Amino acid sequence: MAPTTILESKLVRLLRSGELPVAFPQHRFHEKGRVVARVDFVYPEQRVVIEVDGTRWHSGRRARVKDAERDNFLNLRGWTVLRFTWFDLIERPEYVLDQIRCALGFQPLFMPK
Repeated sequence: MAPTTILESKLVRLLRSGELPVAFPQHRFHEKGRVVARVDFVYPEQRVVIEVDGTRWHSGRRARVKDAERDNFLNLRGWTVLRFTWFDLIERPEYVLDQIRCALGFQPLFMPK
């Protein structure tokens, strides 16, 4: 399945420009025969999830609660969840790449100033 939003497409282009493998888009997690979470991108071997949060789908109290519940569900099952915003992808692309490289085990943790 392909990325479905402009923001997801921007992440794919950023991953390619940073010479990182492109993650699998629109991954669904199943438990007891039902879909319990859908995420923007996943690196299954490294157990890393990447979510790109646009304001359309990730603003408001209900959306933040749903996002937190999904993050907790995945974290408790051993997944690392990374979240990036439009601002991160546009204004801080090196930060995004550094965080993803670290999560994938390609380099030490980058600490922003």
